[in-house]
Amino acid sequence: MIWLFVNSQNQIEFYITAPTSYEDLYQIANQLVKQLSVNTGFQNIQSNIKFNDQQYTFTVNRALAGELQVNVSDIDNTVADFLGGTAVSTFNLNGQTYDVDVQAAEPYLENINEINQFQVPSMSGQFIPLSNLITIQPILSQTSLYHYNRARAARISAQLSPNYPIGKAVEYLQKVLPQILPSQTKYAFTGEAERIQKSSSAMLDIFLLALVFIYLVLAAQFESFLDPFIILLAVPLSVVGALLS
Repeated sequence: MIWLFVNSQNQIEFYITAPTSYEDLYQIANQLVKQLSVNTGFQNIQSNIKFNDQQYTFTVNRALAGELQVNVSDIDNTVADFLGGTAVSTFNLNGQTYDVDVQAAEPYLENINEINQFQVPSMSGQFIPLSNLITIQPILSQTSLYHYNRARAARISAQLSPNYPIGKAVEYLQKVLPQILPSQTKYAFTGEAERIQKSSSAMLDIFLLALVFIYLVLAAQFESFLDPFIILLAVPLSVVGALLS
């Protein structure tokens, strides 16, 4: 689903949401940015899902850890303690209590490969290098995972050209988004764009209600359900004829 809103008259943003993974949302957002770029009314189109954050995955060789009598939980705790630090004790100084934290020295935190020099104790009392037990794999990921109305979301933003009014932008998006987006991706306007969309819908509703009201008044006046139809159809046709003549 897409919720569209406008921060100002020259900027437009919208969220796309779908029952899929963030990786799929990333692909959908990229394709959407490319396809919207053909419209010169949109400038600097961006998505907030980029998958350009460097992260690392650690894979434990459980079979080898079992042979060397190393608990997987000890491997997890060793990595967490050395990289993130952990409080192991406290001490008092001048009436103040301070935590004693254990963490790897700064040089070991500057390079991810230095983790291979850490060691983990086995149940036999030996210390096993982590390089024998884990595999480090660099990956590109998305740190901030966005949601809108409890659904996974990506935000698309764009600047509007000076000669491209927001009403025209909304009309264009209403036309092309159903064609561009996958079938399970829906959209809904919010903010200024929602106001424009609702005002157009409200005018249509008012017009239809006015026709119904006029029909009922004419039906009561002429005591007929057919004559009001003839009158209502004759009026617009006569206006068109007058304009053409």
